[in-house]
Amino acid sequence: MMISLFETPLHIIDCNLNVNELYSQIKFFQSQVETAHKSNAGGYQGHYFDNQQLKDCIQKNVPQREDKPLSNFDIQLWVNVNGKGHWNDVHNHVDDGVMLSGIFYVRCPENSGAIRFYDTRSNVSRNYTKYYEEERGSYMRIQPHNNLMLFFPPWLLHLVEPNQSEQERVSIAFNILNPVF
Repeated sequence: MMISLFETPLHIIDCNLNVNELYSQIKFFQSQVETAHKSNAGGYQGHYFDNQQLKDCIQKNVPQREDKPLSNFDIQLWVNVNGKGHWNDVHNHVDDGVMLSGIFYVRCPENSGAIRFYDTRSNVSRNYTKYYEEERGSYMRIQPHNNLMLFFPPWLLHLVEPNQSEQERVSIAFNILNPVF
């Protein structure tokens, strides 16, 4: 007998936000706020972005347990603008108060890079990775598109592949903070 343990939830939602309006707001924000140097390798990462339309969409779509619905949580947003060759290195969002993480895609031209989510068990033992890699893989790729929203646990390691297109890939990452449940 075999059972699988500790599955990792990834919630995928197609939204219907005005991404052109969001893009304009992001470009203005980028002109006003210096880049932060966190996970970005090249490109721009601007913290403390704010957009009520996006926050409302996140609030409406945040995954909920029926027995412990989340309420009264804060939403922290930041912007990623990656030109050709820019990417985001492997990282997670583990921090006190972070309950859930996510990303919303504003602009995703063809060949602008997928997001990879890593099986964190592969960090434990190289032998484990060698043995199970063919069966389970060490990471899963999600090819983003405009208006796609992903929710995932903050401990899940992920990276964004280099943008190979001539156009910018633009996303807004977020954390759900300090919920009451």
